[in-house]
Amino acid sequence: MGYDKSAILEKAPKPASEIVCSRFHGNAKLKPVTADLDFSKIVKDLVQYLTGELGAVVQLHLQIEAKVVDGFDAAALRVVKEKARVLGLINAKFEK
Repeated sequence: MGYDKSAILEKAPKPASEIVCSRFHGNAKLKPVTADLDFSKIVKDLVQYLTGELGAVVQLHLQIEAKVVDGFDAAALRVVKEKARVLGLINAKFEK
C-alpha cells in the first residue's frame, strides 16, 4: 500500500535560510456578548493553523476583567468564586 510523499515533504523542517520569524503572539479584545463565537473563530482560523506547524508550541491565556461601580454583592462574590474554582481559573480574585 502506498503513501502520499507530498504530505511528508510539506511538513519537513525548514532550512535555516527560510526561517524569518520564530514567534507569534497576538491579543484580541472580545465583546462579552459575542465572546464565545469570536473565540471559536480565533481557535478555528488561527490556533488550529498554528498547532499544525511542525514543532509549534502554542499556549492560550485568557484574562477576564470585570468592574462594578457599586461593588459586587455577596451572592455574586460567592457564585463567581465558585465558578472560577470549578472552571480551574488560576489566580482568580476580587479587589476593592
